[in-house]
Amino acid sequence: MTALAFLVRRPRNAWSTLLLSLLAVGVLFALLPKTASDASPQAGLPDSSQAAQVSALLERFPGAESTAGLLVWTRDGAELTDADRAAVATRAADLAELSSVPQAVRPVFSDDGKAALVAVPLEAAPVEDDVDAAATQLRDAASADLPDGLTARLTGPVGFQADIRNAFAGADLRLLLVTVAVVAFLLIVTYRSPVLWIVPLVVVGMADGLSRFVVTGLADAFDIPVDASISGILSVLVFGAGTNYALLLVARYREELRTTADRYAAMTTAVRSAGPAIIASGSTVTLSLLTLLLAELAGNRALGLACAVGIVLAMAFALIVLPAALAVCGRGIFWPFVPRPGAVASRRSVWSRVGEGVARRPVVVAIVSVLGIAVLALGLAGYRVGLSQTDQLIGSPESVTAEQVLEDSFPASGAPFVVLLAPAASADDAVVVAQATSGVESATPGRARSAGPASMSCSTPRRRASRPSTRSRACAGRSPTPGRRSPAPSSAGAMRPHSTLGRARSTTCCSSRR
Repeated sequence: MTALAFLVRRPRNAWSTLLLSLLAVGVLFALLPKTASDASPQAGLPDSSQAAQVSALLERFPGAESTAGLLVWTRDGAELTDADRAAVATRAADLAELSSVPQAVRPVFSDDGKAALVAVPLEAAPVEDDVDAAATQLRDAASADLPDGLTARLTGPVGFQADIRNAFAGADLRLLLVTVAVVAFLLIVTYRSPVLWIVPLVVVGMADGLSRFVVTGLADAFDIPVDASISGILSVLVFGAGTNYALLLVARYREELRTTADRYAAMTTAVRSAGPAIIASGSTVTLSLLTLLLAELAGNRALGLACAVGIVLAMAFALIVLPAALAVCGRGIFWPFVPRPGAVASRRSVWSRVGEGVARRPVVVAIVSVLGIAVLALGLAGYRVGLSQTDQLIGSPESVTAEQVLEDSFPASGAPFVVLLAPAASADDAVVVAQATSGVESATPGRARSAGPASMSCSTPRRRASRPSTRSRACAGRSPTPGRRSPAPSSAGAMRPHSTLGRARSTTCCSSRR
């Protein structure tokens, strides 16, 4: 701590430290890349996983590079009129012009007559480049010149991907503003000063901004998949940890100001006293986060590295920039409760009384705390990790509403199914094994790929999945053999995608009974 304490030992040292720190931060802000991702989180499965291996093999199938948008028309729960059906047929013709398989685009009406469905196969590459533009095109084409009361909604891979992307767009800024507001409120309540809270907040904000740029630079250099969710978590972590470190330092600094006339000497003592605690706390968190580098999922590894960088920068700013800034500002920054030598605290705080109570009965407090945590942990019984396709979005976005319509009006279109790869010569045996598996309702073999061992097919699902895979399994417009397109399906179920993202592709599909 001697080196850190030297940085604020005298006025010249403190001013030099503050100015050089600001200069260094400014240079880094100017030089580091500033591109940030608004993309939604990706699966990031390891190459060793069977799902990743199957996905890689599916890339070799003809027609694998495709996706689909599902358009659903309803009249607020009422049956569709003849005019509605005619309008849907007209819209389907216009949507076919946008499709990579025009002949597969045709309307399917529900048995109850309350909904119509059109699946639009699309090339995956243009959609992935600009999913918002693709979704807008489909929505505009589906909604043009509709009779009054008839509503068109987009769902399926394109619809969900667009809604999730829109949900993450601007999320970083909203989360940052909420975090800053909460931290500012806590600092004002803690310090009881209209001025003091500004300095720690600005310093921590600089640490957060720099951590974003540093993480972005590392992501570009090492091809780390940093998405919007990681950026949001990073900001919350940096502000939380940085504020905690600031509270430790300021509390110790205020104590020294009550006994020391020289504020620089008081800050020197505060850094030497609080510094080890800050370093120990930050180092523990950093090492814990770095253990995520051992995770199999790429997103978890990226989260660990990004947050570890954020904690290190929060520690650095709390021990270098914050002490210099507080020392330069002087005692007046604590107004209206300015600590001076010989001054005694007007009253004991609530937390001092809590601390004294814990010190008197540490064993009782420890036992009660452990029992309380155990009781709270009972809520984890039956806890499951993961969200269903519709639970990924809060509220009632268009894709979720349309998904509910499909579940109600097309009950045969949403069963979960599993994609299997097998040598073409063993496809029939694989179907027999799959059909004999408990929980499997049906299994359908596909045609063998002309230059490979795998087969490709799609089953007709029965019910909706509660946990979607990370890739779409829509069967629309798939080519089982080169140069040949699949015929248009006769039911909605044959073209129903199973997840939010990905491409339309499958092999032997097993529809499971839930």
